[in-house]
Amino acid sequence: MTEPDPLQGFAPPRAPSALREPVLRAARAALDANADEPTIWALLWRRRWLRLGWAGACMLLVAGHVALTLRPQRRPAASRRAIVAIYGAPSPEMRDVLSLPATERLAAGLEPGPKPFAGDAKAVPSEPPRKGR
Repeated sequence: MTEPDPLQGFAPPRAPSALREPVLRAARAALDANADEPTIWALLWRRRWLRLGWAGACMLLVAGHVALTLRPQRRPAASRRAIVAIYGAPSPEMRDVLSLPATERLAAGLEPGPKPFAGDAKAVPSEPPRKGR
């Protein structure tokens, strides 16, 4: 069984069929009135300096793309061991700044979890409370 379309009531209303001919007639008249005005492409084609500027801009874009694409690849970054061998081990302050956040270190299992705060734990009585106190 096919369910009815829940969005059927949101469809825009259709235009009256009698409106079609007057709208098309007005559109034809507007096109005929603007037929004498040149388009941007006609202006570009008629003026030599605009054609040369447009062609020059396209050539600059193509040349820039080729220059950026064909340049030699950079060498890969030096490995950490090579950096340590050249500059020595980083200071403890630098190691703290560059290390992973604590949550990522915990998720990776690199260090044990935090110790619970004594105030967070609920006190569990060792014996049930006495009545009559």
